[in-house]
Order: sequence, then structure tokens, then C-alpha cells
Amino acid sequence: MPDLSKLEALIARLAGIDFSQSSEQDTREIAVNTVIGELGWDTLDRNEVAREYLVRGGRVDYCLRSQTRNLVLIEVKRAGTDLAEHQEQLLRYAFDEGVPLAALTDGLVWWLYLPTAGGSWEQRRFFRVNFCEQQPADAAASFYRFLNRDGVTSGEAHEEAKREFESQERDRRVQAALQDAWQRVLRDPESLVREELADAVKDISGYRPNRKTVADFLHEMSRNTRIDTGPLAASLPDPFPEPGFKDGGQIGLTGQPGGTKKPTQSGRTKGQSIPPVAFWLSGERHELQVRNWRQMLIQLCEHLARETGHVFVERVSNIRGRKRPYFTRSPAELREPVHIPGTRLYVEGNVSAKGAEQIARRTLCEVYGSDDRFRIERAELPPDS
Repeated sequence: MPDLSKLEALIARLAGIDFSQSSEQDTREIAVNTVIGELGWDTLDRNEVAREYLVRGGRVDYCLRSQTRNLVLIEVKRAGTDLAEHQEQLLRYAFDEGVPLAALTDGLVWWLYLPTAGGSWEQRRFFRVNFCEQQPADAAASFYRFLNRDGVTSGEAHEEAKREFESQERDRRVQAALQDAWQRVLRDPESLVREELADAVKDISGYRPNRKTVADFLHEMSRNTRIDTGPLAASLPDPFPEPGFKDGGQIGLTGQPGGTKKPTQSGRTKGQSIPPVAFWLSGERHELQVRNWRQMLIQLCEHLARETGHVFVERVSNIRGRKRPYFTRSPAELREPVHIPGTRLYVEGNVSAKGAEQIARRTLCEVYGSDDRFRIERAELPPDS
């Protein structure tokens, strides 16, 4: 990653400017010219940065070019303009011209598009940068990722944009399928959900319900409730344990921490977590410095941050529980913030074994698109005495 300190400083300065009284011309000169210049584009070379560029049916404010190839169209609007009202025209221009990338901006907010992707105009937007809402370092990293001159001219920025788009498309499809999948699970007489529910009822009441009672309850639930299919991160089970749950603790029938369950023949409480000793990623073994689940999560995050840089920082910001983030720059947002070495991020450290693994796998899916090549190696427990 190159030194982006100048771009970060520029973004921080622009975020402090009131553009509400500025014309489009002012916005182009003050915000757009300076930003694309810091991204390596020669704003004085009309063959590279063409202004008021003619396209079929009209013109756009900027066309970024290389050796007669049109690579990025940029349309600039006044601050406060509803950008959504202008995306269709820009994307039609870009689609008709065969331009792979497009950007719509009011100087402070930038919407980035893949014009030739499928879906509605709105769905072709794959990224959003807001100088006033994001940290300058994050905004600079995003700009560099998708709009730096070398990356755009080589085609790498376009490939990166497609990867980002495909990741979001997966999320959209999953969200669209969640309600139907939930209804299918509730109707399935062999669903493990029924067994889990029956076990939980027995734990609380001391009595196990029969299959018909559980089936009737789930049927009524399926008629009267709908699950939240909002941001996919909200569908991730909350791995934050209540006090007393951490590290395999149990809650007894009184509802207070410290209750017990009947031990198994090995003397271990049922469900107690076997500690991890290492994790495997893409065939490489990573031994844990400390054998616990929190250390596994921290070392995995450190490895991913080192390997992918700003990609890790950008994508883990999407990972949230129902009530709070799992990754943040503000440690006050977490119960037990743990710093991820090499970054300015903190990860939640107050997690159960199951929660740590869920966050780890979700992180891999966000960063790499899959957790298929990830495996946790657990300790071997001694045989029963």
C-alpha cells in the first residue's frame, strides 16, 4: 500500500468545507480535481482527464482515459443534490459507451458504479464514500482501491470492483431467501430446530415437550412472525454471552449464573468447549500463542489485516450483532475491546467459543468471499480416567 497521507489530509480538509453555497464548477475545481489528482491522474492532460466529455446523447463532467480507452465517467452535482435522481442518466451514458466504471458525486459523497453489471441502476452501485461520515484513512483507502490511476489502467481496479459487487450480490440473494428458508425450516418435521427447542424447554422447565406440541408452536410462529431480512450481519446469531456464560459456563434453572448440568461420563459438563491450539487457512497452519478462542479470533484477524490491508478494514465494518458492532475504532462500543495488531481496529473479546468461530467465519466470508479453506484444530483431551 503506497503512502496515502496526502490524500487523507485532503479528504479531511474537504470534509470541513461548506459546499452548500458552491456551484458545480466550484465543486469540480475544489473537490474533484484535487482528489483525482492525488489518485495519480494528470488533470492538466486532456487526453487523460477529459472535461465536459461528449458521449452519445449528451456529455459528462469527466472522462478518465488511457491510450484512447475510456475508463471512468464522473458526473458532478451541487452539494445537497439527491444523487439518486441522476444515476440513471450517468449509467446509460457509461453503458452505451462501454465504460467499465462510473462515479457520481457532490464533492463530499461519492457513489461508485459498475455500469455493465446486472440489476437495477441502484443495484449497480457497489460502493459509497462519504467524507463527513468516514475516517479520512478509510475514505482514502477506498478511493485508492477503486480509482487510482495505475489500478484503473491495468484493469485491477475493475476486477476489485467486480469482487465487491459480487460480495454484495451474494448478501442480497441470501437476504431475499431468508424468509422462505425460515418457513421451510419451521415446516420440516426433521428439522434440528425442533430438537433444539425441545432441549431448551426441558432445560428450563424440567419436562420435554412432545413432538406435536413443538410442531404446533412452530406452526403458529410461522403464521404470525416474520424474520428481519435487513442487513445480513443482523442475521448472525449474537455471540455475546451474558455474564456467567463465557468459556462454557451454564445458567441453571433458577436463571442465575452458576447453575449446573449433569456431567457426562468423562466428567466434563455437556457442551463444554475443547480449546483450540491452531487454525488452518489455505493449507497453512497457524499455531496459537495462547490456547483459547479469543486468541484464535485475534490471530486470524491480525493475519487477514496483514495479508489484505485496507480490504480487511473496510469489509469487517459490515459485521455486526443485533445490538453492537464486532469491529470498531472506538473501544467504548465493545464490552471487552481487544486491539488487532497492525490496525486501528478493536474486536470484541467477550465471546463464547461458538461466537468466536462464528465471527471468524463471517470475517473470512467478508474478506475472501468464503470460509471453505478455514479449519480449527482443537486440543486432544486425555482419555476418561
